[in-house]
Amino acid sequence: MGRFIRERLVREDVIIDGVKVDKDRLTALVLLAVEVEGVSPDAARTSGRELLIEIIAGKDGPIDESTVARVIQRLHDLKIRPDWWKLEPNEDPAAWRGIEETILRNDIYCRGILLLGLDAPAPQLRQSFRAAKSSKLVKGFAIGRTIFGEAATRWFAGSMTDEEAVADMAHRFQSLTRAWEEAVQHEAA
Repeated sequence: MGRFIRERLVREDVIIDGVKVDKDRLTALVLLAVEVEGVSPDAARTSGRELLIEIIAGKDGPIDESTVARVIQRLHDLKIRPDWWKLEPNEDPAAWRGIEETILRNDIYCRGILLLGLDAPAPQLRQSFRAAKSSKLVKGFAIGRTIFGEAATRWFAGSMTDEEAVADMAHRFQSLTRAWEEAVQHEAA
């Protein structure tokens, strides 16, 4: 949130020399954990809605097998309990086990995890699918850019027809769906 606000201020020609960044503050997420005017911090659940939180830790540097689990624990410590987590690809089964343990230790009502694509190449996603399926909480994937990114770029540039773009996206979706199903079957075996 802070990064977004700073970028927006710069685009609007606002001088931000005095603006400080504190990576330890989670402004937008903390607002979810604060009771405001009698509204519970679990307002999403109590109103029949579901909260999804997306974590992309890799943008801020290298991650190890415990990085995402530590971020999730930090949010739980702030009393933030999303129904769903949307997490970046990770090829390490130990990382997924740590994530699952952290979630289950803090929130037995969590509905699950969706795996992000972040425009990762298909072979990397296949490996991440296999690793992620070691966790029963991983329910599916949300990998739009991996499916449509290249086709959209080429289509907007005029180097791909509508039909070619649709065929390309359908092929990518089918290939990744097949990889997901193979990971699920491999885990069940």
